[in-house]
Parts: sequence; structure tokens; C-alpha cells
Amino acid sequence: MSEQRRSVIKRVYVPTYFRQLPSGERVQVPGHYREQGMGG
Repeated sequence: MSEQRRSVIKRVYVPTYFRQLPSGERVQVPGHYREQGMGG
């Protein structure tokens, strides 16, 4: 069990989804990679 990979930034894939705006409008968010960091 090597600990060398811990420093690598994990990237999670966020699939395409629709986001509802407060105005009632729906916008499409295309699939993308998001860094999963300390911000959560």
C-alpha cells in the first residue's frame, strides 16, 4: 500500500444536467470534469 498517489488531485466527472434558475429558466450544464479539492 504505497501512499504516493495521495498528492494527486482527484477529478470527478460531472455528467450533463439541467439547473433551474431562480427566475424559472432552465439551463443545460454540459458534462465536465471538476476537481474535488478541499472546498468540497
